[in-house]
Amino acid sequence: MHLCVVGAGVVGLTTGLELQRQFRNATVTILADRFEQDTCSDVAAGLFRPSTSFAGPTEEITR
Repeated sequence: MHLCVVGAGVVGLTTGLELQRQFRNATVTILADRFEQDTCSDVAAGLFRPSTSFAGPTEEITR
């Protein structure tokens, strides 16, 4: 079985990982238009849960 996921963001990579776990013998290919320096950043992602390091928005952020 050959599977393809379009998009290499948080959702695309998670989907690819879950497909590989579900179908162990499948080949999963991730396709994306751009990677790394051609995207917004190497660490762009959403916050999935609060942590102790989050202190809320600063004045500089809310300007």
